[in-house]
Amino acid sequence: MSRYKCTSKKNPVTGELVIVHEHVYMCLLANGMWMKGICSTPKGYHVHHIDNNGRNNDPSNLVLLTYEDHMKLHEKERLDTKEKKRLAMLEYYKNTTPEQRKARTVKAKEKQMELSANTPATPAMLFAMSKARVALKAKRDAAKS
Repeated sequence: MSRYKCTSKKNPVTGELVIVHEHVYMCLLANGMWMKGICSTPKGYHVHHIDNNGRNNDPSNLVLLTYEDHMKLHEKERLDTKEKKRLAMLEYYKNTTPEQRKARTVKAKEKQMELSANTPATPAMLFAMSKARVALKAKRDAAKS
């Protein structure tokens, strides 16, 4: 299932009904391609949402990019996000003591226990939790030896 909304529009050249993603339609319309009968993204191209909001199909938020450029752009965004998280973690460790970090971990575990106590566990959840406990025990045993 696509996360993008589909719409049906008439091909202005042939008059036939075309089902197209709304963001593709808006981008092609804004670029004058739709009126020439081009009713899908050209081969090797993607429509990119500038603000990364897939629901914002305003023509000013859409740009037609080659597949390669689109992938490079998102890879750069992923790396930037990863670097921001890494820097935030370094800052956190620089500005907190081991005792503060431990207290925060304990508090988070207590909150997790409180939430899980109010949520009925499904068989899949129970299986995942038991698997995690076994893995954690194995890790601790390996660290001891």
